[in-house]
Amino acid sequence: MSFQRAVESLTDSVLKTFGEPAVWTPPDAEPVHLRAIWRPQTVFRGEMGDITDPRPSVQLPVAVVGEKPAGQLQLLGKTYRLGSPLDVGHDGQLVQVFVREVAA
Repeated sequence: MSFQRAVESLTDSVLKTFGEPAVWTPPDAEPVHLRAIWRPQTVFRGEMGDITDPRPSVQLPVAVVGEKPAGQLQLLGKTYRLGSPLDVGHDGQLVQVFVREVAA
C-alpha cells in the first residue's frame, strides 16, 4: 500500500468513526451524501497555545467537496451555509469550514 493510499484509508476511518451523516448541496448542483465532523467551537492551535473561536465549523473530505467548498450542508437536523475555509494547515484530506445556520 502506498503512503497516499494509507492516508486516504485513515481519513475514511476517521470520517466513519467521528463523522455524522450529512448532505452537501453545492451551488447549481445535485445534493451529495457524505460524512462531516461537527465542531461546535473551533480550536486553533498555534505557537502561543490554543485559541477557541465560538463559531461552529465542520471538517469535510477534500476528495468530495474540494478545497473551497460552497453551498449548504444539512447536518444534525439543521441546514448550514458554508463559509470560507479555515487556513489551519489541513493535510489535503479534510478541509475545515466555518458554518452559519440557515433560518428555517
